[in-house]
Amino acid sequence: MKVLLFTFLAGLYFGSYGQTVGPSDTMRLASMELRCPPVHTWRSMMEAQLRRLQSGDSDEVGGTVYSIASAWAAAGFMGQTNELLTLFWDCKIRDPKYFEHINDGFCVMWKLSGKQPVKMPFETKPVDEIVQDNWDYLNVFIPGTIPVIPDSIVSKSWKDLTGRALSTKAELLGFDTRKTNHRADQDVQKEAILAFSKFFANDTPVAYEFSREASIAAIIATGLGEEESAKAFIIRLGQGYLQNPGSLMLANLMKDTATARLLLRGILAPIWGISDSLCRADLQSVKAILTKRARKGPTLVFGELTLFQLMRRISDSAICQKDIDFDTPVIKSRWLGYPPAKPELIRRTEQRLGIRLPEDYKSFLLVSNGFRATDNVGVTFLPVEKIGWLRDLDSEMAEILGTPMGTDDSARAAAFRRSILIGGLNEEQQFLLVPPGGTDKDWKYWFFGAWVPGEEAYPSLRFYLEHELQFMMDR
Repeated sequence: MKVLLFTFLAGLYFGSYGQTVGPSDTMRLASMELRCPPVHTWRSMMEAQLRRLQSGDSDEVGGTVYSIASAWAAAGFMGQTNELLTLFWDCKIRDPKYFEHINDGFCVMWKLSGKQPVKMPFETKPVDEIVQDNWDYLNVFIPGTIPVIPDSIVSKSWKDLTGRALSTKAELLGFDTRKTNHRADQDVQKEAILAFSKFFANDTPVAYEFSREASIAAIIATGLGEEESAKAFIIRLGQGYLQNPGSLMLANLMKDTATARLLLRGILAPIWGISDSLCRADLQSVKAILTKRARKGPTLVFGELTLFQLMRRISDSAICQKDIDFDTPVIKSRWLGYPPAKPELIRRTEQRLGIRLPEDYKSFLLVSNGFRATDNVGVTFLPVEKIGWLRDLDSEMAEILGTPMGTDDSARAAAFRRSILIGGLNEEQQFLLVPPGGTDKDWKYWFFGAWVPGEEAYPSLRFYLEHELQFMMDR
Protein backbone atom coordinates (compact mmCIF):
# COMPACT_ATOMS: atom_id res chain seq x y z
CA MET A 1 0.00 0.00 0.00
CA LYS A 2 2.82 2.45 0.83
CA VAL A 3 4.51 1.75 -2.48
CA LEU A 4 1.27 2.48 -4.30
CA LEU A 5 0.81 5.68 -2.32
CA PHE A 6 4.27 6.99 -3.05
CA THR A 7 4.03 5.95 -6.69
CA PHE A 8 0.83 7.95 -6.94
CA LEU A 9 2.45 10.94 -5.27
CA ALA A 10 5.40 10.69 -7.61
CA GLY A 11 3.12 10.97 -10.61
CA LEU A 12 1.20 13.79 -8.99
CA TYR A 13 4.25 15.88 -8.18
CA PHE A 14 6.59 15.11 -11.02
CA GLY A 15 4.17 14.98 -13.92
CA SER A 16 5.55 18.25 -15.29
CA TYR A 17 8.38 20.63 -14.48
CA GLY A 18 8.93 24.25 -15.25
CA GLN A 19 12.42 25.27 -16.31
CA THR A 20 12.01 28.97 -16.85
CA VAL A 21 13.23 31.75 -14.58
CA GLY A 22 10.42 33.20 -12.47
CA PRO A 23 9.71 36.84 -11.61
CA SER A 24 11.14 38.81 -8.72
CA ASP A 25 12.26 37.05 -5.54
CA THR A 26 9.81 39.16 -3.56
CA MET A 27 6.37 37.62 -3.83
CA ARG A 28 3.25 39.52 -2.89
CA LEU A 29 0.90 37.14 -1.09
CA ALA A 30 -2.00 39.42 -1.89
CA SER A 31 -1.89 38.06 -5.44
CA MET A 32 -2.72 34.55 -4.21
CA GLU A 33 -6.22 34.41 -5.68
CA LEU A 34 -8.12 31.47 -7.09
CA ARG A 35 -7.83 30.77 -10.81
CA CYS A 36 -11.14 28.91 -10.64
CA PRO A 37 -13.93 30.51 -8.55
CA PRO A 38 -15.50 28.46 -5.75
CA VAL A 39 -18.36 26.28 -6.93
CA HIS A 40 -19.90 25.90 -3.48
CA THR A 41 -21.23 28.19 -0.79
CA TRP A 42 -21.36 27.25 2.86
CA ARG A 43 -25.14 26.93 2.56
CA SER A 44 -24.95 24.53 -0.38
CA MET A 45 -22.25 22.56 1.43
CA MET A 46 -24.39 22.18 4.55
CA GLU A 47 -27.45 21.15 2.53
CA ALA A 48 -25.37 18.43 0.90
CA GLN A 49 -24.03 17.34 4.29
CA LEU A 50 -27.55 17.13 5.73
CA ARG A 51 -28.68 14.97 2.82
CA ARG A 52 -25.81 12.57 3.43
CA LEU A 53 -26.62 12.39 7.13
CA GLN A 54 -30.19 11.46 6.29
CA SER A 55 -29.58 8.78 3.67
CA GLY A 56 -25.94 7.63 3.88
CA ASP A 57 -24.58 4.48 5.49
CA SER A 58 -22.81 4.54 8.87
CA ASP A 59 -19.41 5.20 7.28
CA GLU A 60 -20.78 8.16 5.33
CA VAL A 61 -22.58 9.54 8.38
CA GLY A 62 -19.40 9.40 10.45
CA GLY A 63 -17.33 11.08 7.75
CA THR A 64 -19.99 13.76 7.28
CA VAL A 65 -20.24 14.58 10.99
CA TYR A 66 -16.47 14.87 11.26
CA SER A 67 -16.34 17.01 8.12
CA ILE A 68 -18.85 19.46 9.62
CA ALA A 69 -17.15 19.44 13.02
CA SER A 70 -13.73 20.01 11.44
CA ALA A 71 -15.00 23.02 9.51
CA TRP A 72 -16.70 24.52 12.55
CA ALA A 73 -13.55 24.06 14.63
CA ALA A 74 -11.36 25.51 11.87
CA ALA A 75 -13.67 28.53 11.79
CA GLY A 76 -13.32 28.97 15.56
CA PHE A 77 -16.72 27.71 16.73
CA MET A 78 -15.59 25.23 19.36
CA GLY A 79 -18.84 25.22 21.35
CA GLN A 80 -20.89 23.93 18.43
CA THR A 81 -18.08 21.57 17.46
CA ASN A 82 -18.09 19.92 20.87
CA GLU A 83 -21.89 19.62 20.97
CA LEU A 84 -21.93 17.96 17.55
CA LEU A 85 -19.17 15.50 18.41
CA THR A 86 -20.83 14.58 21.72
CA LEU A 87 -24.13 13.96 19.92
CA PHE A 88 -22.42 11.75 17.36
CA TRP A 89 -20.51 9.79 19.96
CA ASP A 90 -23.71 9.20 21.95
CA CYS A 91 -25.44 7.83 18.84
CA LYS A 92 -22.74 5.15 18.50
CA ILE A 93 -23.12 5.14 14.71
CA ARG A 94 -19.39 4.82 14.02
CA ASP A 95 -16.38 4.14 16.19
CA PRO A 96 -14.78 7.58 16.81
CA LYS A 97 -11.34 5.94 16.95
CA TYR A 98 -11.69 5.48 13.20
CA PHE A 99 -11.17 9.26 12.92
CA GLU A 100 -7.93 9.37 14.90
CA HIS A 101 -6.29 11.68 12.36
CA ILE A 102 -8.95 14.34 12.93
CA ASN A 103 -9.36 13.65 16.65
CA ASP A 104 -5.72 14.67 17.09
CA GLY A 105 -6.58 18.03 15.54
CA PHE A 106 -9.46 18.49 17.96
CA CYS A 107 -7.11 17.64 20.86
CA VAL A 108 -4.88 20.58 19.98
CA MET A 109 -7.86 22.92 19.55
CA TRP A 110 -9.33 21.80 22.90
CA LYS A 111 -6.02 22.40 24.67
CA LEU A 112 -5.57 25.89 23.24
CA SER A 113 -9.19 27.02 23.61
CA GLY A 114 -9.80 25.54 27.04
CA LYS A 115 -13.07 24.12 25.69
CA GLN A 116 -13.56 20.41 25.32
CA PRO A 117 -16.39 17.85 25.62
CA VAL A 118 -17.22 16.64 29.11
CA LYS A 119 -16.29 13.09 28.19
CA MET A 120 -14.39 11.67 25.24
CA PRO A 121 -14.52 8.04 24.03
CA PHE A 122 -10.78 7.86 23.37
CA GLU A 123 -7.46 8.67 24.99
CA THR A 124 -5.91 11.98 23.96
CA LYS A 125 -2.27 12.30 22.97
CA PRO A 126 0.24 14.88 24.23
CA VAL A 127 0.04 18.00 22.08
CA ASP A 128 3.78 18.08 21.36
CA GLU A 129 3.57 14.54 20.00
CA ILE A 130 0.63 15.47 17.76
CA VAL A 131 2.45 18.51 16.39
CA GLN A 132 5.58 16.53 15.52
CA ASP A 133 3.63 13.61 14.03
CA ASN A 134 1.67 16.06 11.89
CA TRP A 135 4.82 17.71 10.55
CA ASP A 136 6.36 14.35 9.71
CA TYR A 137 3.10 13.18 8.12
CA LEU A 138 3.13 16.14 5.76
CA ASN A 139 6.63 15.27 4.56
CA VAL A 140 6.16 12.74 1.74
CA PHE A 141 9.73 13.19 0.56
CA ILE A 142 11.26 10.81 3.07
CA PRO A 143 14.86 9.87 2.19
CA GLY A 144 15.19 6.41 0.68
CA THR A 145 11.55 6.14 -0.40
CA ILE A 146 9.51 6.78 -3.52
CA PRO A 147 9.22 9.36 -4.97
CA VAL A 148 12.86 9.93 -5.84
CA ILE A 149 13.38 13.63 -6.34
CA PRO A 150 15.01 14.52 -9.68
CA ASP A 151 18.34 16.31 -9.50
CA SER A 152 16.82 18.99 -11.72
CA ILE A 153 14.86 20.06 -8.64
CA VAL A 154 17.40 19.37 -5.91
CA SER A 155 20.28 21.21 -7.56
CA LYS A 156 18.39 24.29 -8.75
CA SER A 157 17.35 27.40 -6.91
CA TRP A 158 13.63 27.82 -6.34
CA LYS A 159 13.93 31.06 -8.33
CA ASP A 160 14.58 29.01 -11.47
CA LEU A 161 11.59 26.67 -11.05
CA THR A 162 7.86 26.86 -11.71
CA GLY A 163 4.83 24.61 -11.35
CA ARG A 164 4.97 21.37 -9.41
CA ALA A 165 8.76 21.42 -9.39
CA LEU A 166 8.60 24.74 -7.53
CA SER A 167 6.17 23.42 -4.89
CA THR A 168 8.38 20.37 -4.39
CA LYS A 169 11.42 22.61 -3.92
CA ALA A 170 9.53 24.73 -1.40
CA GLU A 171 8.71 21.62 0.63
CA LEU A 172 12.31 20.42 0.52
CA LEU A 173 13.45 23.77 1.88
CA GLY A 174 11.07 23.54 4.83
CA PHE A 175 11.95 20.02 5.96
CA ASP A 176 15.30 18.86 7.31
CA THR A 177 15.30 15.28 8.61
CA ARG A 178 18.76 15.82 10.11
CA LYS A 179 17.25 18.14 12.72
CA THR A 180 15.58 16.80 15.86
CA ASN A 181 12.25 18.40 14.95
CA HIS A 182 12.80 17.86 11.20
CA ARG A 183 12.49 21.59 10.50
CA ALA A 184 15.05 23.51 8.52
CA ASP A 185 16.98 26.49 9.88
CA GLN A 186 15.00 29.71 9.98
CA ASP A 187 16.80 31.35 7.08
CA VAL A 188 16.08 28.31 4.90
CA GLN A 189 12.45 28.28 6.01
CA LYS A 190 12.16 31.91 4.93
CA GLU A 191 13.33 30.84 1.49
CA ALA A 192 10.62 28.18 1.55
CA ILE A 193 7.98 30.82 2.23
CA LEU A 194 9.18 32.88 -0.74
CA ALA A 195 9.09 29.77 -2.93
CA PHE A 196 5.56 28.88 -1.78
CA SER A 197 4.44 32.46 -2.34
CA LYS A 198 5.72 32.40 -5.91
CA PHE A 199 4.06 29.04 -6.50
CA PHE A 200 0.64 30.11 -5.27
CA ALA A 201 0.83 33.48 -7.02
CA ASN A 202 1.62 32.09 -10.46
CA ASP A 203 1.35 28.34 -10.81
CA THR A 204 -1.71 27.00 -9.03
CA PRO A 205 -4.58 26.03 -11.36
CA VAL A 206 -7.06 24.81 -8.74
CA ALA A 207 -6.74 25.65 -5.06
CA TYR A 208 -8.02 22.46 -3.44
CA GLU A 209 -5.47 20.33 -5.30
CA PHE A 210 -2.74 21.99 -3.25
CA SER A 211 -4.28 22.11 0.22
CA ARG A 212 -1.40 20.04 1.58
CA GLU A 213 1.14 22.55 0.25
CA ALA A 214 -0.89 25.43 1.70
CA SER A 215 -0.89 23.67 5.08
CA ILE A 216 2.89 23.28 5.05
CA ALA A 217 3.40 26.89 4.01
CA ALA A 218 1.06 28.17 6.72
CA ILE A 219 2.77 26.10 9.41
CA ILE A 220 6.21 27.35 8.37
CA ALA A 221 5.09 30.99 8.17
CA THR A 222 3.34 30.90 11.55
CA GLY A 223 6.36 29.27 13.17
CA LEU A 224 8.51 32.11 11.85
CA GLY A 225 6.12 34.71 13.25
CA GLU A 226 5.08 35.87 9.75
CA GLU A 227 1.40 36.05 10.67
CA GLU A 228 0.13 37.90 7.62
CA SER A 229 1.78 35.42 5.29
CA ALA A 230 0.35 32.55 7.35
CA LYS A 231 -3.14 34.05 7.14
CA ALA A 232 -2.84 34.31 3.37
CA PHE A 233 -1.91 30.64 3.09
CA ILE A 234 -4.74 29.59 5.43
CA ILE A 235 -7.24 31.66 3.47
CA ARG A 236 -5.95 30.00 0.34
CA LEU A 237 -6.70 26.62 1.84
CA GLY A 238 -10.11 27.84 3.00
CA GLN A 239 -10.99 28.91 -0.52
CA GLY A 240 -9.90 25.51 -1.79
CA TYR A 241 -12.17 23.88 0.79
CA LEU A 242 -15.14 25.63 -0.81
CA GLN A 243 -14.10 24.19 -4.16
CA ASN A 244 -13.85 20.68 -2.74
CA PRO A 245 -15.88 20.25 0.48
CA GLY A 246 -14.74 16.63 0.77
CA SER A 247 -11.25 17.76 1.73
CA LEU A 248 -10.13 16.90 5.26
CA MET A 249 -6.83 18.76 5.06
CA LEU A 250 -8.22 21.17 7.65
CA ALA A 251 -7.03 18.74 10.31
CA ASN A 252 -3.42 19.43 9.35
CA LEU A 253 -3.82 23.07 10.35
CA MET A 254 -5.62 22.10 13.55
CA LYS A 255 -2.78 19.76 14.56
CA ASP A 256 -0.15 22.50 14.71
CA THR A 257 -0.32 24.81 17.73
CA ALA A 258 0.78 27.89 15.80
CA THR A 259 -1.79 27.59 13.01
CA ALA A 260 -4.47 26.34 15.42
CA ARG A 261 -4.21 29.62 17.36
CA LEU A 262 -4.93 31.54 14.16
CA LEU A 263 -7.91 29.32 13.38
CA LEU A 264 -9.38 29.90 16.84
CA ARG A 265 -9.39 33.62 16.06
CA GLY A 266 -11.97 32.88 13.36
CA ILE A 267 -10.09 33.99 10.25
CA LEU A 268 -11.88 31.43 8.07
CA ALA A 269 -15.42 32.26 9.21
CA PRO A 270 -15.82 35.29 6.88
CA ILE A 271 -14.20 33.37 4.00
CA TRP A 272 -16.88 30.70 4.32
CA GLY A 273 -19.66 33.10 5.26
CA ILE A 274 -20.65 31.41 8.52
CA SER A 275 -21.45 32.82 11.93
CA ASP A 276 -22.18 31.67 15.45
CA SER A 277 -25.95 31.86 14.93
CA LEU A 278 -25.74 30.01 11.62
CA CYS A 279 -23.74 27.21 13.22
CA ARG A 280 -26.29 26.92 16.01
CA ALA A 281 -29.16 26.68 13.51
CA ASP A 282 -27.30 24.01 11.54
CA LEU A 283 -26.56 22.14 14.77
CA GLN A 284 -30.29 21.89 15.46
CA SER A 285 -30.85 20.53 11.94
CA VAL A 286 -28.17 17.90 12.46
CA LYS A 287 -29.65 16.92 15.83
CA ALA A 288 -33.10 16.46 14.28
CA ILE A 289 -31.75 14.26 11.49
CA LEU A 290 -29.59 12.09 13.75
CA THR A 291 -32.46 11.70 16.25
CA LYS A 292 -34.78 10.55 13.47
CA ARG A 293 -32.11 8.30 12.07
CA ALA A 294 -31.65 6.63 15.45
CA ARG A 295 -35.34 5.65 15.31
CA LYS A 296 -35.83 4.82 11.64
CA GLY A 297 -32.40 4.34 10.13
CA PRO A 298 -31.51 5.99 6.80
CA THR A 299 -34.43 7.57 4.95
CA LEU A 300 -34.94 8.83 1.40
CA VAL A 301 -34.13 12.46 0.69
CA PHE A 302 -36.31 12.78 -2.41
CA GLY A 303 -39.16 10.62 -1.18
CA GLU A 304 -41.75 13.05 -2.53
CA LEU A 305 -40.69 12.28 -6.10
CA THR A 306 -42.13 9.39 -8.03
CA LEU A 307 -39.60 6.93 -9.41
CA PHE A 308 -40.10 8.36 -12.89
CA GLN A 309 -39.57 11.92 -11.60
CA LEU A 310 -36.40 10.85 -9.80
CA MET A 311 -35.01 9.17 -12.92
CA ARG A 312 -35.93 12.25 -14.96
CA ARG A 313 -33.96 14.48 -12.61
CA ILE A 314 -31.01 12.10 -12.77
CA SER A 315 -31.18 12.23 -16.56
CA ASP A 316 -31.31 16.04 -16.65
CA SER A 317 -28.36 16.35 -14.27
CA ALA A 318 -26.20 13.84 -16.15
CA ILE A 319 -26.90 15.44 -19.53
CA CYS A 320 -26.15 18.92 -18.18
CA GLN A 321 -22.84 17.84 -16.63
CA LYS A 322 -21.64 16.36 -19.94
CA ASP A 323 -19.34 13.71 -18.47
CA ILE A 324 -20.54 11.46 -21.30
CA ASP A 325 -21.21 12.45 -24.90
CA PHE A 326 -24.78 11.24 -25.13
CA ASP A 327 -26.46 10.67 -28.47
CA THR A 328 -28.60 13.49 -29.88
CA PRO A 329 -31.93 11.66 -29.27
CA VAL A 330 -30.99 11.21 -25.60
CA ILE A 331 -30.13 14.89 -25.22
CA LYS A 332 -33.33 16.00 -26.93
CA SER A 333 -35.51 13.70 -24.85
CA ARG A 334 -33.61 14.51 -21.60
CA TRP A 335 -33.96 10.84 -20.74
CA LEU A 336 -31.27 8.21 -20.08
CA GLY A 337 -33.78 5.41 -20.00
CA TYR A 338 -35.59 3.17 -22.46
CA PRO A 339 -39.20 2.10 -23.02
CA PRO A 340 -40.71 0.29 -20.02
CA ALA A 341 -40.38 -3.48 -19.77
CA LYS A 342 -43.50 -5.52 -20.41
CA PRO A 343 -44.70 -7.40 -17.31
CA GLU A 344 -44.56 -10.64 -19.30
CA LEU A 345 -40.88 -10.04 -20.09
CA ILE A 346 -40.15 -9.65 -16.36
CA ARG A 347 -42.03 -12.87 -15.60
CA ARG A 348 -40.09 -14.79 -18.24
CA THR A 349 -36.82 -13.56 -16.72
CA GLU A 350 -37.94 -14.70 -13.28
CA GLN A 351 -38.77 -18.13 -14.72
CA ARG A 352 -35.37 -18.29 -16.45
CA LEU A 353 -33.55 -17.47 -13.20
CA GLY A 354 -35.90 -19.51 -11.02
CA ILE A 355 -36.43 -16.64 -8.59
CA ARG A 356 -38.86 -13.80 -7.89
CA LEU A 357 -37.09 -10.46 -8.33
CA PRO A 358 -37.50 -7.76 -5.64
CA GLU A 359 -40.49 -5.46 -6.12
CA ASP A 360 -38.51 -2.20 -6.20
CA TYR A 361 -36.35 -3.50 -9.03
CA LYS A 362 -39.42 -4.55 -10.97
CA SER A 363 -40.88 -1.07 -10.41
CA PHE A 364 -37.68 0.34 -11.92
CA LEU A 365 -38.07 -1.91 -14.98
CA LEU A 366 -41.69 -0.83 -15.44
CA VAL A 367 -40.41 2.74 -15.76
CA SER A 368 -37.40 1.95 -17.94
CA ASN A 369 -36.04 -1.38 -19.17
CA GLY A 370 -32.41 -0.50 -18.49
CA PHE A 371 -30.73 2.85 -17.87
CA ARG A 372 -27.63 4.53 -19.26
CA ALA A 373 -24.65 5.37 -17.04
CA THR A 374 -24.70 8.89 -15.65
CA ASP A 375 -20.91 9.38 -15.90
CA ASN A 376 -17.70 7.55 -16.73
CA VAL A 377 -17.73 5.59 -13.47
CA GLY A 378 -21.46 4.97 -13.37
CA VAL A 379 -23.32 1.73 -13.96
CA THR A 380 -25.15 0.92 -17.20
CA PHE A 381 -28.26 -0.98 -16.10
CA LEU A 382 -29.08 -3.92 -18.36
CA PRO A 383 -32.47 -4.62 -19.91
CA VAL A 384 -34.18 -7.31 -17.87
CA GLU A 385 -33.84 -9.95 -20.60
CA LYS A 386 -30.02 -9.65 -20.35
CA ILE A 387 -29.55 -9.82 -16.58
CA GLY A 388 -28.29 -13.07 -15.09
CA TRP A 389 -26.33 -14.80 -12.39
CA LEU A 390 -22.87 -13.28 -11.96
CA ARG A 391 -21.36 -16.76 -12.21
CA ASP A 392 -22.86 -17.12 -15.72
CA LEU A 393 -22.19 -13.61 -17.05
CA ASP A 394 -18.71 -13.15 -15.57
CA SER A 395 -17.36 -16.42 -14.19
CA GLU A 396 -13.89 -15.00 -13.51
CA MET A 397 -15.23 -12.17 -11.35
CA ALA A 398 -17.60 -14.56 -9.58
CA GLU A 399 -14.71 -16.87 -8.76
CA ILE A 400 -12.52 -14.04 -7.45
CA LEU A 401 -15.22 -12.36 -5.37
CA GLY A 402 -16.72 -15.67 -4.31
CA THR A 403 -13.48 -16.87 -2.74
CA PRO A 404 -13.30 -16.04 1.00
CA MET A 405 -10.42 -13.73 1.94
CA GLY A 406 -10.37 -15.05 5.49
CA THR A 407 -12.29 -17.08 8.03
CA ASP A 408 -14.75 -14.24 8.66
CA ASP A 409 -15.41 -13.60 4.96
CA SER A 410 -17.38 -16.74 4.11
CA ALA A 411 -20.83 -15.11 4.26
CA ARG A 412 -19.78 -12.22 2.04
CA ALA A 413 -18.14 -14.57 -0.47
CA ALA A 414 -21.26 -16.75 -0.54
CA ALA A 415 -23.36 -13.64 -1.26
CA PHE A 416 -21.22 -12.86 -4.30
CA ARG A 417 -21.56 -16.44 -5.54
CA ARG A 418 -25.37 -16.21 -5.53
CA SER A 419 -25.61 -12.62 -6.82
CA ILE A 420 -27.46 -11.44 -9.92
CA LEU A 421 -25.76 -8.92 -12.21
CA ILE A 422 -28.23 -6.24 -13.29
CA GLY A 423 -25.78 -3.53 -14.34
CA GLY A 424 -22.19 -3.01 -15.44
CA LEU A 425 -21.63 -6.02 -17.70
CA ASN A 426 -18.11 -5.75 -19.18
CA GLU A 427 -17.58 -2.48 -17.27
CA GLU A 428 -15.25 -1.58 -14.41
CA GLN A 429 -18.19 -1.24 -12.03
CA GLN A 430 -21.19 -3.47 -11.42
CA PHE A 431 -24.51 -3.41 -9.63
CA LEU A 432 -25.58 -6.68 -8.03
CA LEU A 433 -28.79 -7.99 -6.50
CA VAL A 434 -28.10 -10.58 -3.81
CA PRO A 435 -31.07 -12.86 -2.99
CA PRO A 436 -31.76 -13.87 0.61
CA GLY A 437 -29.64 -16.75 1.81
CA GLY A 438 -27.95 -18.07 4.91
CA THR A 439 -28.66 -15.63 7.74
CA ASP A 440 -29.68 -12.89 5.27
CA LYS A 441 -33.46 -12.59 5.18
CA ASP A 442 -33.67 -9.65 2.77
CA TRP A 443 -32.32 -8.75 -0.66
CA LYS A 444 -29.00 -6.93 -0.78
CA TYR A 445 -28.18 -4.14 -3.24
CA TRP A 446 -24.46 -3.87 -3.92
CA PHE A 447 -22.40 -1.51 -6.03
CA PHE A 448 -18.96 -2.89 -6.75
CA GLY A 449 -16.14 -1.06 -8.51
CA ALA A 450 -12.57 -2.06 -9.30
CA TRP A 451 -11.37 1.01 -7.40
CA VAL A 452 -13.71 0.57 -4.37
CA PRO A 453 -12.38 -1.26 -1.28
CA GLY A 454 -15.21 -3.77 -1.06
CA GLU A 455 -18.84 -3.47 -1.99
CA GLU A 456 -21.02 -0.43 -1.30
CA ALA A 457 -24.34 -1.58 0.13
CA TYR A 458 -27.65 0.25 -0.25
CA PRO A 459 -30.96 -0.41 1.53
CA SER A 460 -32.73 -0.53 -1.84
CA LEU A 461 -32.28 0.32 -5.50
CA ARG A 462 -34.10 3.60 -4.88
CA PHE A 463 -31.42 4.58 -2.34
CA TYR A 464 -28.73 3.97 -4.95
CA LEU A 465 -30.55 6.09 -7.54
CA GLU A 466 -30.94 8.91 -5.03
CA HIS A 467 -27.23 8.60 -4.22
CA GLU A 468 -26.46 9.12 -7.92
CA LEU A 469 -28.54 12.30 -7.97
CA GLN A 470 -26.97 13.60 -4.77
CA PHE A 471 -23.49 12.95 -6.13
CA MET A 472 -24.22 15.08 -9.19
CA MET A 473 -25.84 17.83 -7.11
CA ASP A 474 -22.87 18.00 -4.73
CA ARG A 475 -20.10 18.17 -7.34
